[in-house]
Amino acid sequence: MKTFVQDPDATLDYSVDWTRFLAGADDDTITTAVWADYDVALTVVDAGHTAGVHTGFISGGTLGENYTVTSRITTAGGRINDETIVILIRET
Repeated sequence: MKTFVQDPDATLDYSVDWTRFLAGADDDTITTAVWADYDVALTVVDAGHTAGVHTGFISGGTLGENYTVTSRITTAGGRINDETIVILIRET
């Protein structure tokens, strides 16, 4: 799991690179990508995917808390996969 530090007043972009996974699956492609399983203290302001990378702009959180957020993709070949990141809310 990758870990990131975010100020509670910031809105930052986080990306999960799925290109190696997709290449190993006969060059499959992402059809849908969502940010899932995150605490209501966080807000996904904007999200999208291009060329195998899923990106989300995330804001919020409570100072001193740690949150997990999951990038969940579905591919044209019917594969579903998750990768979870950790966001530490700290003064930066």
